[in-house]
Amino acid sequence: MLCQYCEQGLRILGGRDAFKDEFPYVVRLEEKLLQSATEDKIIHFRQICTGSALTSVWVLSAAHCTDQDFKRSLRKNKAFVRYNSHFPNITGFVTPVTKYIMQPGYIELRGTVKTADVVLIHCVKIKISHFGRVNAVDFKSLMGHEALSVGFGSINASSFEKPLQVLKGMLSKCTDKELVDMGYPIICLSRPCVLTATICGGDSGGPVVHESGIVGVHSSSFDDCDEHTEHLELTPGSSAAIITPVSPVIDWITNIIMSKNEDDS
Repeated sequence: MLCQYCEQGLRILGGRDAFKDEFPYVVRLEEKLLQSATEDKIIHFRQICTGSALTSVWVLSAAHCTDQDFKRSLRKNKAFVRYNSHFPNITGFVTPVTKYIMQPGYIELRGTVKTADVVLIHCVKIKISHFGRVNAVDFKSLMGHEALSVGFGSINASSFEKPLQVLKGMLSKCTDKELVDMGYPIICLSRPCVLTATICGGDSGGPVVHESGIVGVHSSSFDDCDEHTEHLELTPGSSAAIITPVSPVIDWITNIIMSKNEDDS
């Protein structure tokens, strides 16, 4: 993934488990792994990123999640969306990804996201109790507001051990250090002062949820973490998450999800 900061397949550190059906629209982007070239030799599904189902066929996520590995999986019909899961007991259902549309302003240089880290992923119909709603309010007006960072993550060898994770924080301006490798517009989520918490790669694309709706997607975090990280020494003053806000691209999102597609029937 983007990160020089953390790798894919990880989880929010310092968060709590989501309650069942608390965020039914939050889904997992996964790759189907096979033991051999034979389709009936499935080993398991590997988590790639997190996303938010905005309609029955459109999932909002981070553009950097659709890297070369994802493209290869899509070409081989091995890219899937998992929904209605509540790990470790309820694995839910998977539905195939059919295509994706990157935000036209997305820029990545030398493996580091620069701007507009947003993608809409099209899939075969998802059946959930309700879908996510994006907030059109200018993100700058939400500084100082409480929000929830939501993301899936696996721990060590198993991708089915950790339920959806939730971290409460405050929307804030990013520090100069956090702005170095990112392009405007971005916003950060400040962690509670007493909590050691951060997002990692598997949380990428997951929603940042304000009481009025989804205000952004996870793009990055400042501190290093890997699949064995249990305790993290955080950089003083760093945020729990670096976020791409959705308000600057709300028209683009709306135009796509409202347009009728021949694959939607």
